[in-house]
Amino acid sequence: MPPRVLADLPGTLADLYAWGRTDGGEWWALIAWTEQETRRTGGHVPILRSAWVPAAGVHQSAYPRPHTYQGVVWLALPTDSSTWPALHVRTGHRYGHLGRVTAQVVRNRSHGSAYG
Repeated sequence: MPPRVLADLPGTLADLYAWGRTDGGEWWALIAWTEQETRRTGGHVPILRSAWVPAAGVHQSAYPRPHTYQGVVWLALPTDSSTWPALHVRTGHRYGHLGRVTAQVVRNRSHGSAYG
């Protein structure tokens, strides 16, 4: 089971799947979390999201799950973030990988835009 972390972006508890470092020395974290999407009928459906976020914004949480970071994969990331790996998900959830997420992207989403 991946460690549960607190991620500044998107501002929620998330599961940590990988650390990545670019050729330029920037560190990133591949995380996943669940959001609730509201349907037009008024119901909610869970959506599993994943994204690469700046590693400096990922912190150990107080969530009662053993925090073992030894199993977290370390990857060399290419310069082109569109080629960074996504999670391979085998669940019944709807799923969306958001790619590289920055503060600007999250700020745009809070004003009605989708993640970019």
